[in-house]
Amino acid sequence: AIETMGYTNMLEVVLRGDNGFIILSAAGRFFLMGASRSMPDLGKIVKIFRYYSKEISARYPRQ
Repeated sequence: AIETMGYTNMLEVVLRGDNGFIILSAAGRFFLMGASRSMPDLGKIVKIFRYYSKEISARYPRQ
């Protein structure tokens, strides 16, 4: 679906609702998933997920 839309590299998907959010972040051959009800923490959590996704991708690249 990502390639069909013209994107080449998915970093993360953020689903926001009335009571919180869910993040799905690509990490090499794995995905990180997290959720929170604290909307002010969204930016901090995205930053942390991007850091650890990069670390995991380096250790476990796609095959």
